Amino acid sequence: MDLTELTNSINIFTMMSYGDRQKLLKWVARQNDLIILEIFKLKKNHFHRLKANENINDIVLLDAMSFFLAVKELIEQSKMINRKNRSGNFGFLRKVGQIRAKQLRKPRKNIKNEKLLNLQQIVVDLIEVEKYSYRDVSSFMIKVHRFSVSHVKIGTFYKTIKKGKKNDYPNI
Repeated sequence: MDLTELTNSINIFTMMSYGDRQKLLKWVARQNDLIILEIFKLKKNHFHRLKANENINDIVLLDAMSFFLAVKELIEQSKMINRKNRSGNFGFLRKVGQIRAKQLRKPRKNIKNEKLLNLQQIVVDLIEVEKYSYRDVSSFMIKVHRFSVSHVKIGTFYKTIKKGKKNDYPNI
């Protein structure tokens, strides 16, 4: 299959010109990962529909056509959300994607808790053996370990350690 046949078959099945497909590719390149993932979910449906209904043996051609149809469908869905959008500017989709990304973001680890877990035995020894107060332990952490942590955080951490040891749970 030569280039003109390939282009013509894509034009016929997708009902999009070469220029429109190039615009779609540029639009996809500017999108975030959630929107691209949504495109590939839609592409899967289009691929199976085309494979069942059309007599095309080239799987790569089917894949390309289903990709363009999926992008076109996603853009049409976004137009349905905002009917007043007649300019063809899909920047609002990027904002929707960013909001979804913030909602799906993994919770961040508490870095201070991780450092305190690494220094757990030192904290316990300072409080129990050396009889340091929580404020003294906090100043010790700053001086020796260059790690700033409040005395309240150390107190809470120490109490959870003691509570865990009494109940035979693993340390935090």
